[in-house]
Amino acid sequence: MDSINLLARDNARSPVQWDDSPNAGFSTAGAKAQKPWMRVNDNYKEINVAKQTNDPDSVLGYYRKALKVRKEFADPLVYGDFDHVDFENDDVMSFTKTGKQRKAYVVLNLKPKSVEWKSLVDGELKLILSNVDEKEMKSDELKPFEARIYLVQ
Repeated sequence: MDSINLLARDNARSPVQWDDSPNAGFSTAGAKAQKPWMRVNDNYKEINVAKQTNDPDSVLGYYRKALKVRKEFADPLVYGDFDHVDFENDDVMSFTKTGKQRKAYVVLNLKPKSVEWKSLVDGELKLILSNVDEKEMKSDELKPFEARIYLVQ
């Protein structure tokens, strides 16, 4: 069983929480013996696709933006070569993805606190995605768990 748990993905995922109906809309099984084999998260009544569909600032809204950016800038983000920029930094993960036509620079604050930050790549940076409102950003600081993707010009 220990080996199976190491190889299985089930311990790292949960069913999609579609709505606030029983089983989060993931299954229509009703009787206890027919419940889905994967338990839905307890927060499904508050956090689900139906509640976030029309909210651009929700987690679902962010993922929609991220997928759009990934598709629009596939050259570096999907097909580009990965280069870890600051491997020794325990607070911020930063890397570049270099495609045939463009280069992207990704910075991720891995801490639950604000951290100092400065660009470690040459060139002008054009922000294309962040999980923090641009008005709240600081040029020398990343908020807790902040993520940014820039195009390097």
